[in-house]
Amino acid sequence: MRKYKTKRFSFYHIDLYRLEVNLKEEIKNLGITDIWGKKENVVAIEWADKIKDLLPKNTIWINFKNIKNQERQIEII
Repeated sequence: MRKYKTKRFSFYHIDLYRLEVNLKEEIKNLGITDIWGKKENVVAIEWADKIKDLLPKNTIWINFKNIKNQERQIEII
């Protein structure tokens, strides 16, 4: 987990790729639920589908799809 501070908010980048077991417990132990529970924080989570049922209802999903070589399709839900 990395934290970046701006004048208006804190931005967190979290990568769940290596988390496999006891995800709910790991998320709690890492303090991630406390982070996304504060309106002054912006949180980007890679592999967020692993904890889809734990995420807040107002989660914004950004999906990247490889089209070809250097081309990507971005979908915001």
